[in-house]
Amino acid sequence: MAIQLGHLLRNDFSDGIFWFRLDTTKIQDIFVAIAHLLGENLPKNNSIEIMASFIRSILAQRRILLILDNVEKESKVYLLLPPPSSSTIIILSKQKNIYLPANIYSFSIQGFTEDELLMLFVSIFNKEYVVKYKQALLNLAQVVGYLPLAVHLLAKQLKFSSQSPEAFYRRIKHEQVSLRNIWYENKNLYLAFNVSYQNLSKEGQAIFLSLGVFEGKDFSVETIAYMNGLSEDRATNILDELYNASLIDESLNNRYRIHPMTKKFIAEKMNNPYIARILQITFLLFGFFTIFWFFLQTQKLSYNLNYVFGSSYFVIPLWGSLWGFYIARKWGVLKSILGKLLLLFSFGLFLQTLGQNSYTYYDNFLHIVVPYPSLGDVFYFGCIIVYGYAVYLLSKISGVTFDWEIIKRHIWVTFFSVSFL
Repeated sequence: MAIQLGHLLRNDFSDGIFWFRLDTTKIQDIFVAIAHLLGENLPKNNSIEIMASFIRSILAQRRILLILDNVEKESKVYLLLPPPSSSTIIILSKQKNIYLPANIYSFSIQGFTEDELLMLFVSIFNKEYVVKYKQALLNLAQVVGYLPLAVHLLAKQLKFSSQSPEAFYRRIKHEQVSLRNIWYENKNLYLAFNVSYQNLSKEGQAIFLSLGVFEGKDFSVETIAYMNGLSEDRATNILDELYNASLIDESLNNRYRIHPMTKKFIAEKMNNPYIARILQITFLLFGFFTIFWFFLQTQKLSYNLNYVFGSSYFVIPLWGSLWGFYIARKWGVLKSILGKLLLLFSFGLFLQTLGQNSYTYYDNFLHIVVPYPSLGDVFYFGCIIVYGYAVYLLSKISGVTFDWEIIKRHIWVTFFSVSFL
């Protein structure tokens, strides 16, 4: 956008257009560059305020367009304000709350309208193509929230692919396309998101990743606070940090929303590089023991095989619990409700493992019939309690509320449910 502005406005500024990226350049280096380009010598005093005053004075004598691109909150761009009378300053930023001590014209860039989308597609393809595949192209744009850059990138990929818009849309919809494979010049969308993500605080990164659990786009401060074990004030401060980084946006009724492409980034960020292998091993284990059990029920096999089955299939809940404990670490374990939830489900699986091994001890080492109740039953019943509390936390995260007045009105249903448990 900055480069495009420079081309559009080049005839209005006789002394030139200067373009600087503030995410990769310090403000002092910009002062040095401007002075050098204009043939001026900076004052020998190294005070940044004196340097800034000198640059403002020489800009006031020239007709220059100064474009400051990718401005961050800590870039000290305010030192160049207010803008000199003859020159003009354009600031482009993804940040929402930059300190700017001057009267400015502020423009918020929105997503494309449907008409603008169709104009873009016509410029990339042709009018006949757009008329023929209009609905599929609009569906494709909707997947990325009508974001101009994202739509442009996908349209370019579609043009040079051998797929129809319908097939390409289905591929995108089923998330078979990674952000890492969507390129623009020498960058891709994953790297663009990752720059914003890396600039967040550690707590901000954790909260941002927790947004991946929402199926919809909107969420409230209260939900984020509860999920992550924070006060509402602290959750609000962190959400402000995400908002300032343009990773989330404001919605209706004091809620926030997250863009589909941002959710896709979170999904790729949270994806375990070994997940495919983990799923394969899980499938093989479950398949093996299912077939093993089926043959035990239908064939006249050695009685000892029953003991083999009972002594070995604990590896499935053990496998699940160990990976669950590992994944819970990514969500802060006890520091967040989601971490607690994963920990409880994993602990329930581990209790099942202990219960099965207790039965194995009676069978294979003591060589006696398993008594009832036994230590194994303590572990098995413990699963019910642990899973019950986990489901309760899951319901809270999902927004379920418990109205005691309703429970009182249905006291018999409640009584029988508890009794049955």
